[in-house]
Amino acid sequence: MNTSRNSTLLIPNNNFADRRLLRCFSAIVTFLILIGGFLPAIAEAQMQSSTSGNPQSIRLGEAIVVPGTAEALVPVYLTSEVEIATWQMGLEYDELLLNLVDVEFTGTESELLDPILIPTLNQNSNLSGFQVVYPGPEFFSTGEGLLAAFLRFQWIGTMPIPSPSGLSTPITLIDLETLPISMTSPSGLVTIPETQSADVVIHDYPLILVEESMAPLTAEDFLVPVRAWTSDSASTFMMGLEYDELLMTQFIVTGSDADRLSSGNWDLTIEMTPAGVICTLETSTPLPPLNGETLGFLRIDRPGNQPGQPGWGPWTIGLNPGNCEIDGTPVAYLEPGSMTWISWFMRGDANLDSNLDIADAETILGACYLGIPVDCEDAADTNDDGALDVSDVVSVLQFLFSGSPSPPAPYPDAGSDPTPDLLDCE
Repeated sequence: MNTSRNSTLLIPNNNFADRRLLRCFSAIVTFLILIGGFLPAIAEAQMQSSTSGNPQSIRLGEAIVVPGTAEALVPVYLTSEVEIATWQMGLEYDELLLNLVDVEFTGTESELLDPILIPTLNQNSNLSGFQVVYPGPEFFSTGEGLLAAFLRFQWIGTMPIPSPSGLSTPITLIDLETLPISMTSPSGLVTIPETQSADVVIHDYPLILVEESMAPLTAEDFLVPVRAWTSDSASTFMMGLEYDELLMTQFIVTGSDADRLSSGNWDLTIEMTPAGVICTLETSTPLPPLNGETLGFLRIDRPGNQPGQPGWGPWTIGLNPGNCEIDGTPVAYLEPGSMTWISWFMRGDANLDSNLDIADAETILGACYLGIPVDCEDAADTNDDGALDVSDVVSVLQFLFSGSPSPPAPYPDAGSDPTPDLLDCE
């Protein structure tokens, strides 16, 4: 397993780069002329196979109550192939352990849509269900797994918390008698979405946590934070990280809270294991009690989306209880995390390097006529017609050299595909 990777950036001579670009452009244009007569038939055949996209769903994300606090934010994700004017659901949870105190929209896709929250109260006057209404003229967007809200839960339990995995309690989506789970489009079409429940996990001191992280496909690498909660000061932190050997990773301390709190006076040792690495961070002076500060970051390079591999995730990042210590004492609580590359891309960026240039035309040609796979077919579908063919190469070249309009959304910023079709990034 590799824990680091060196790279060298080669900057070509401008004249050489111009000549290479001209030769490449000439070759592509010649190729297009030769096969031009087949373009309409190819496009028509592939368009006929296009169909509508993802089903509707409401999914809850996992959440934790960290030491020293009594609250957790449970994310709510919506998937829909049509815009959403309203959505609603009931909730079932252990009211001896949790109390739902609010539904929040700050930091979500709903925030700028002026959502109206209509709660349903149970006999104890606690929230047990709610409806969210978007008054328009803008409605909740189509897309897959868009963050719509946070459920703020308060921990009210009093029982001991087991270690090392904490106390887990489920939050379940249910139909209430007056509030069935549903989504409604602006035209009044009511659908019953698929649902996915989640758990809230309660931890105590000391805790090491790997953050649940997501990145768009345009990110070639991403830093996954590793955080700690301690009730006392400490100077030695050992973390046994476990993950798939296909991931290219490197543990980084520079720029973390531990780097800042130690004024850069720290030492890191890395020991390879069959399942990952053991990282031991030692600071010259003890760090104060930590409240979720970062000990470091696990940098993960974007994996290739090839057959037989896990693809875009989630890639689990575990913590080995036998190799996690603070000042030589085993850590009582451990929270594993994951890394997921979500299907956000820039239209036309077929090679996922965050640029739209002639290299993308080459990539699309290779996919269409040489059978070379692309990691994101949606990104290569430059004209967003639901088919991957030579017309996408033409669209790239016309935009770059003929002043044609820019590609359809998402462009120039990365985002999800607004058009349902058979192409995807999975």
